[in-house]
Amino acid sequence: MHALVVALVLVAEPSYSVVVNDFSVAGDVPPAHVTFLSEHFAQELGKSAPGVSVSTTKNTAAALGVERQKQLLGCDTGSTACVTDLASALGADALVSADVAKLERTLRINLRVHDGRSGTNLYSGSASGTNLEAVTDELTKMASAAGARLALEAKERARRVELLGTTRERPADWRPWSLVIGGAAVAVAGAVLFGIAESQASQFSKTTIELTPARATSTAQTIVSERIAAGILVGVGVAAAAVGLVWRLASGTTTSVALSPSGAMLMFTLNSP
Repeated sequence: MHALVVALVLVAEPSYSVVVNDFSVAGDVPPAHVTFLSEHFAQELGKSAPGVSVSTTKNTAAALGVERQKQLLGCDTGSTACVTDLASALGADALVSADVAKLERTLRINLRVHDGRSGTNLYSGSASGTNLEAVTDELTKMASAAGARLALEAKERARRVELLGTTRERPADWRPWSLVIGGAAVAVAGAVLFGIAESQASQFSKTTIELTPARATSTAQTIVSERIAAGILVGVGVAAAAVGLVWRLASGTTTSVALSPSGAMLMFTLNSP
């Protein structure tokens, strides 16, 4: 069986994407340290999550207007509405947020990863240390754990997409072919009947003189009736075969939509024997 496939790509976007929001600060923590921690986490997360695109709000917020940046980036990322709005505006499948606080001589980080669509918590963890180096080491471990969780989420998304895009092969439908074959048989029968009628007409023209008027009239009427019946049979048979062919072509065309992390595809497939 041959297949003619026409595919139209509707949307093309990167793989499962995660945006690391700027870490918020509480207490006397140098801004440069906070920036370093957020960028370090984003970098390590990218290494730990195959199939996941990681970026920071520093890179993505430029796509937002100034007022929209102030509104979204300043909202409470502990709120589900804030998370979903921010993730939607940044085009993220997941959003990372964290609080950095200094309590006496201890630096502590509370980190959360939220699903961008539902706002549900995908991962949460905390790290603490007496200096930046110790906290950075703990943050690396958290990035590895969060990356593993996000990689599973990305695979699950891809699996759901694959199931959505999978089409099951339908059993062969012989009804159109039955109509084609039946129509062809009727048309052939009509052609045979027409041949018989013509043969009788030829014979009748040679023996008209030998026949009685009543017999000649009856024979002429029979020939006319056979010609009419033959024409009807041929017409019906050809029409039935044509309908069967159209039906077969129509039933052999399938349309499917497949969604994937790389986009959406509208596919038309025409199968023929």
